[in-house]
Amino acid sequence: MDGEKELWMYLEGVKWVEEVYLNFDVPYKTAEIEFVKRNIKRLEQELKIGKERVAYRNMYTKELMLYFGKSSRSIYSAVRKLKRSIPDAVLLVKKKTIVSAEGVKWIEQNVYKEKYIENLYDYKRLLQEIKRGLWQEEY
Repeated sequence: MDGEKELWMYLEGVKWVEEVYLNFDVPYKTAEIEFVKRNIKRLEQELKIGKERVAYRNMYTKELMLYFGKSSRSIYSAVRKLKRSIPDAVLLVKKKTIVSAEGVKWIEQNVYKEKYIENLYDYKRLLQEIKRGLWQEEY
């Protein structure tokens, strides 16, 4: 058992090095996102699961600062970029800026890709745990 698990992790690590680390044609974060998405898709097909990875919600700028772990200056810069792409995603209510759930998702996927990668890896680990649990129940 342990040998198979170690071999699988080794093979996935080799694939990661080939497709992400040594792939000089694509930006690093983009390559890593695509690599993790492919693995997630494979796991979802094996487990017959298909759902939204992260449940986004509307957030005030202070909540965005906490969620992304960024300064107010950085968040306002990201919000300006968002407004240029999706103007309806940013609202001003009682002198406070609110970013819609769609806007939060856009910022994560286009500005703070580290957070997006982190969420993808968390979801992938969850799927792997589900798979391991299902496998252990069968045997």
